[in-house]
Amino acid sequence: MAHGATAIEATRRPESVAIHHPVYGTVWIRDNRPVNETVLRRTLVGMTEPQWYRTLNTRVFFWLSQRRLERLRDTPAYRHRKHDILVLSTANLLASYADVVELSPLNSGAVHPATNYPRGLGTFCQISDYPWAQRCRCARRS
Repeated sequence: MAHGATAIEATRRPESVAIHHPVYGTVWIRDNRPVNETVLRRTLVGMTEPQWYRTLNTRVFFWLSQRRLERLRDTPAYRHRKHDILVLSTANLLASYADVVELSPLNSGAVHPATNYPRGLGTFCQISDYPWAQRCRCARRS
């Protein structure tokens, strides 16, 4: 198994990892338990598993609704841990950073046993390249 930062960035984390700093205190790097590695290997296209984990770990992810955030925060793994939650204006964020924002049509951090859609090099795309019409059709069905 990899050690230090490499293990945190490039492998599956079955548990959250604490990082301690003498001035800034402790931060927790969230686990990525929802990744089933057997399914990840089967559905990963154009990159290795360490590359996929690094791809995820170079991004900041946002919950689009408070309800979904609360649902995650209330799971047994996280309900007793303090969280710092930032509430941002999407319009203001996009006004400043739309050129670097990327979207994904799937929950890229969760790979469940029934998953059969590919992920990898084409998972994230810029807003201008996002398949809006296709996603709207899928959203109506679910």
